Amino acid sequence: MTKIPSLQDAHDSILKLADQTTPLTDKELHFLIFGVIGLVFYIITKHILYFLVGSRTTILSVCLSLCLFFLFSVFVEFYQELTKSGSLEWEDLMCNTAGFMVYVGVYSLVGSWTRIFHKSHSLSV
Repeated sequence: MTKIPSLQDAHDSILKLADQTTPLTDKELHFLIFGVIGLVFYIITKHILYFLVGSRTTILSVCLSLCLFFLFSVFVEFYQELTKSGSLEWEDLMCNTAGFMVYVGVYSLVGSWTRIFHKSHSLSV
């Protein structure tokens, strides 16, 4: 019978790969990896809300995706505590949330700059 990969298997694989390739700490890995996961949450949420509402939904997307992402982060931490595969660390939740905010903030800034650049470029032509 084939074993289905679990959340713990993914966590262990990431830690093993990080130990072999980078000098990053557990908290830095939480910031980086959960930042990417949070950005994916945000992009998916933004597109779904845009499809449903049909107008600009940036603030609503940030709030909703942050809530969903935070619940996911809490789930991961409690999962580690309940399965004794790790410990529930509030610092991990803070690093996850900080990663979310930085990645979504940079993504939003780049998007804004791109729109401003295209708008100003099209006006000058």
